[in-house]
Amino acid sequence: MFSSPNDYSNYYSNSANWLRTSGITAMNKHFAYLSLLDEIVPFNNQLTNLQGLGLYPLYDTTFVDISSSPYSNSHCLYTTQTPGLAILYHNSTMKLSSINNSVWTYMLTSDPSEGCSADLDGDLIVGVGDVLTLLGEFGCSSGCTADLDADGNVTISDVLNLLGLFGESCP
Repeated sequence: MFSSPNDYSNYYSNSANWLRTSGITAMNKHFAYLSLLDEIVPFNNQLTNLQGLGLYPLYDTTFVDISSSPYSNSHCLYTTQTPGLAILYHNSTMKLSSINNSVWTYMLTSDPSEGCSADLDGDLIVGVGDVLTLLGEFGCSSGCTADLDADGNVTISDVLNLLGLFGESCP
C-alpha cells in the first residue's frame, strides 16, 4: 500500500524496476491512493507505476471525492483535494480530512476475500473472463497480473488456484 508513488523514471519513461518485479504480497492486498493534481509525479506516470505493480488495469481507478467506502472495491483510488497545510498536492492524500480518513480506514481495514485474488478482470466474480486472462498470461515470468500464488510466474499452479475459486463472488 502506498500513497502517490513517485518511482517513475523519466529517463526510461517507465516505472522503477522494483515496481515491475513480482513480490510475495497477493495483488488483492495492494492499494494505491493518488492525487490527480500531483505536481511531482503527473497522473499518467502514476498510472504507469500502477501498471508496473500490476494494479492497473486489474483494478479500475476510483475518484474518492464523490464516492464512499467501499469505493466499488477498487484498489486504485485518487483525489483532487486541495493540499491545505500539506502544501503540495503530492501530499494531499496525507492531510487530515474526512475524505482521507475514510479512504485510509478502507485501505487499512479491507480484508479482501481469497476469491477476489483470482478476479483478474475486476467484475467481482471469478469466472470465464478470469480464466481467459490467466491463460493469456500463461508462461509469463515478469510483471504478471495472473500470478495468483506470487511465485513470479504464471504456471499450472495459478490455473489450479483459479479453478479452485471458480464461481466465487467478491464482497
